[in-house]
This record gives sequence, structure tokens and C-alpha cells, in this order.
Amino acid sequence: MASLSVRLFRFFFFSLAFSVLLVAALWLSLPMVLHTDWAKRQLGELLSDTLHRPVEIGGPIELSLTLEPSLRLSNVTVANPESLKDREMLTAGSLFLSGPLLPNLWGEYEVTQFQAEKISIDVAKDKQGRSNWSFSDTAGSSSRERDAQLKLPIIRNLIINDLNLLLQQGSGSKEIYLNSFVLKDINLQDDGSLKSSFRVGEIPFTFDGGLSSVNRFLVGEPLHVQIDAKQDTLELQAQGALELVGKASLDVKLAAKELTFVGERFGVQLPPIKALSFTTNLSAEIGKKGDRIVRLKDLELSFDESAVRGKVEGVLSQNGELTFDGTLESASNRFSSQGTYSPKGALIAELEASGGDLSELSPIVFTSLPPLKDYRVSLHLNSPTLAEENFKLTNTQLRLGENDLNGELSLSLSPLTVSAKLHSEKFDVDSIQSNFTSSEPKNLAPSEENAGKILYESLNGLNADLDLTVSNFFPSPSLTVRNAVLNAAIHSGKIVISKIEGQAFGGELNGKASVQKSGVELSFKGKELDVQKALSPNGEPSFVDGTFDLSLDLTSSGESLEEILKKLSGTARLDSDNARIKSSTLNTAASGLAQIVRPIFQGSQDAESECMIFHFSIENGVAASEEQVVKFKEVF
Repeated sequence: MASLSVRLFRFFFFSLAFSVLLVAALWLSLPMVLHTDWAKRQLGELLSDTLHRPVEIGGPIELSLTLEPSLRLSNVTVANPESLKDREMLTAGSLFLSGPLLPNLWGEYEVTQFQAEKISIDVAKDKQGRSNWSFSDTAGSSSRERDAQLKLPIIRNLIINDLNLLLQQGSGSKEIYLNSFVLKDINLQDDGSLKSSFRVGEIPFTFDGGLSSVNRFLVGEPLHVQIDAKQDTLELQAQGALELVGKASLDVKLAAKELTFVGERFGVQLPPIKALSFTTNLSAEIGKKGDRIVRLKDLELSFDESAVRGKVEGVLSQNGELTFDGTLESASNRFSSQGTYSPKGALIAELEASGGDLSELSPIVFTSLPPLKDYRVSLHLNSPTLAEENFKLTNTQLRLGENDLNGELSLSLSPLTVSAKLHSEKFDVDSIQSNFTSSEPKNLAPSEENAGKILYESLNGLNADLDLTVSNFFPSPSLTVRNAVLNAAIHSGKIVISKIEGQAFGGELNGKASVQKSGVELSFKGKELDVQKALSPNGEPSFVDGTFDLSLDLTSSGESLEEILKKLSGTARLDSDNARIKSSTLNTAASGLAQIVRPIFQGSQDAESECMIFHFSIENGVAASEEQVVKFKEVF
């Protein structure tokens, strides 16, 4: 009977103990919400002793003690040190932490998930250069030794929503806002390596670098990183060192095959480039005055067989002014620029380009460039405000072979208005055309019947004033015009050439013209033009010499050159009072006039004319003789 009582007692005891343990396990599996000020105060003091910063917990504490305990804190504030006490170091609406209490077999602690909501982080240095994220105590061991005592666990999942990061350096600051991001498998190992992975859109990234600890990084130690990302035909590699406040240096390589894939993803039509490669050394730092300095060194951009190399540097000052300086070179071309861009929109820049074959850059700019050879462009760009789209080009120098063009150019984009004052020492049309000659056939020119329409349509929105002087103008290999002057204006689709002047054929030329959709008008006069140079520009002997005056008054209409020539009407007149017909060359001359006068002067001496008039009228492209007069001083 006694043994039965003992058995019943044992059964009752174990049943009660099991029930108590079961209830305790069920109770512990449920999150406990601690609202007491005592609990919040005790946990706040524990965190304050660990971080050497005042820590306050304003909201409730939620604790769950299961096989994987978790802790949630609400309205957490971590104060800055005394030197930066005017703002908080960290504020968070919610912090959630879960993970096993015991370390793994390698003695490492793991955090299964760390999640932060509505978090604001302030990173700054005081006047002595000390970081607010250095958690060392001022007494006792050194700062580096204290920071090394903060051993961080492996974080499997880091989730941050609504992050505001404020970076302070000197008198400058930069605020960064991130809506949401997720990092996985953050492993801060004893050897100082940091491993993680994350995604940007659909592109996965892996992060593998060196870091003594997050605390050392926040204090100023460099973070050595290596990033590898691949998606289809696109590959990105980057490695280098980062500092949270101050400096960054990365070697970046971007490679792609079949670039049309990138265009399809971003909705842009790109040419069928088979291989793209971009490499550079990217460095960024904050200067002593708070200026942000970005440099691209050893830059190389290649498309298939075309490549560009160079360097670029930009400095963003505290007042928002951007200063830039860069040089790019290809096999046959070189580009350089330097200047400043102010916060008010003013742009001042020096630009220079030179080279031997501009067409080699066509794959890089995604358009067909002319095969421009032996060129140089140098100019000073000044725009008071880009908002008004006004540009002024001064000290402009253009050279193409032996041809040059210098002067000033003002340009406004809205509405399109151009004003130019240009001068040239030599301008040879034939040599310029040879510089644009390409061995590859191109069908870029509009058809003849549409050329006029395209011209008039393009003039409708253009206002321009041109003042051009050319010391030596070569419109053709056999014609040279000295001291040429052209004053022209384009307004409301009408071209008005108010002044055409020059010296050619030993005499003076001047004229004016107007071109518009409703009609073409041309008035041109020449004074004391050399007959020999006009009739035989290549130096062949002529049967007539002396000087003459020229007068042309023509009108027409039409949108194509063929139509304008068919409707051409007006008068043409040649006058001379000192022409001389040379019998020595008359027999070899083949012109119609020579056929008429040859029988008269056969075997005779040269004859001088005291009056020679050739007057023609032109109607719808057909010339008719109005008056032909030749009066000689002696009769034969």
C-alpha cells in the first residue's frame, strides 16, 4: 500500500512538474511586452555602459524567449558625445533582433535577423577630428584598443526601412535617404573580412572585402571592398577602399556583350555593338574646406575596335560651384575641357578638340560622324544662365587643314538665335570638301527635290546674324577672292545678305541677295574686272584683255535648285572701255565671239576697243541678247 502511495505521489509530482514546464514553455514562447520604466531603464543603462553613450528607450520592450529568442525595442535614442550634443547620433522608431543565445561550434555569435524601422543616423567628427561613432571610453585603454573590444556577430539578414543618413564633414553636410534595402549574410570575421550579398532591382551583387570592424570603419578605417555583379551579357566589377566620411577609391570595370540587351532593358535603341568595355580608377574625397572632389583616372572606354582613354576631375565646393577638368584621347583625336558651373546656372568653360579622323568616334557617340581630317577646334564658352539657354563663344578658333575660322558666336536656344562675327585668313572650299571625303558610300544627303523644302522648314525657327570676313577665299581651285566680306541675317524664314564684298579678277565685287520661300533676289556688281583672269582663270592665253564692269540683277522662285534655275529672270550686262583684242591668240581661240571677229583681224595687229557692251535679258531660265556693241578706235 505504501509503495502504491509512493507511485501515485511520483506520478502526481512529475505530472505537475511537466504541466508547469509545459505552461512555462508556452508562456515563454509568447512575446512578453514590458511596459515598466524599470525594465526600460535597466536595459538602457546596459546599452549605455556598452556604447559609452546615453541610451533612452521610449517605447515598450517586447521579449520572446524561445529556441531563438528575439527582442524588439521602440523609440530608441542614442545620444552623441558632449562635443556634438546638439543632435542625436541615432534614433529609431523600431529595432528588432533575433538569434540564438549560444555561439556556434566556431565560437561565433549569429543574429538571424536585425531589422530597423524609421532610423536616422548622424555621422560626424568634432573639432578635434574624433568620430561620434567611436564608442571608446575616455579613460583607461586607448581608443583603438577599446574599439577592438566591440566584437560584432554574423548577421544573416539586415533589413532597414526608411533610413536617413546625415554625413557631416567640417562645415559641410550631405543627407542620404534610402527607402528600403536588404543585406544578407553579413559576416564580420576575426581576420577582418566582411562578406555580404544584396540586390539592386533584379541585379544580384556580392560584397567581399576587408574590415577590422564596423566601428573601425565608422571611426575612419578604410573599408576594402570587392563587388562582382552579372546579369545576362552585363558584368560589373569593382574593388578598392571606402571611408564613410572622407575618401573612396575604386577600380571599376564594366563589360557588356550585345549592347542591344541594355537598350531593350532601358527602352533605348542602341546600335548592335558586339563588345563594350569601361574601366577607370574612381576616387572621391572631401577636402579641408568641405569641397567634394571626384576623379576618374586611367579611364578607358572601348566599343568593338574603337577606344577612348583619359582622365576627368570634378570639384564641388561648399557654395555649390562645380569645377571640372578633363582630357580624353582616341587613336587619332584629343578632347580637353575645363571650367566652372555656378549654382545660379552660369557656365564658363574652355574647350579644345583636335585630331586626324573624327569618324573613328562614331561608334562611341552612337551616330555617324564625318571623316573630318586634320582639324582643331578651340573656344571659350560663357553662358550667364543655362536656364535661359544662352551661350556665348569667344576666342573661337577652328582649323581644318590650312583653313581657319576665328571670332565670336552668341547662341540662344529658345527661340533659336545665332549671332556671329568671324574672320578667316584662308578658306579653301575644295580642300574642305576633300577633308570630308569618305571611301564608304553614304546616302545621307536629302534628295534634290526635297533639299529646298528641308532648307526652308529649318529656317522657320531660326534667327541669325552673321558677320564674316575672309582674307583669302578660294571658292574654286581657279578663283581667289581677297578680303571677302559677308553680312547676312536670317529672320522669319528669310535670308537677307545685305553685303557681299571682295577683290577678284583684279577688281572689286559687291552685291546683295535675299532668299525666301516666296522668291529669290540677287543683285551683283563687279568693277574693273580683268578680262584675261575672268576668261582664262587657269592662265591660258586669251584673245581679249583689258578690264570690264559686270552687273547682274536676277529674280526667281521655287524650293529646289532645278526649279529656281528654270524660273530665273533678270538682266546681265558687261561693259568695257579699254578692251583689246589680240590677233596673236585669235586664231587659237574657240569662242563664238572669236569666230565672228577672226576674219576681220586675220593677220592684223591687236585692236583696241573704246566701247564694248554685251547686254542680255533672262526670262524663265532662257537668255536673250538685248544689245551687243563693239566699237574700235581704228577701223580695219
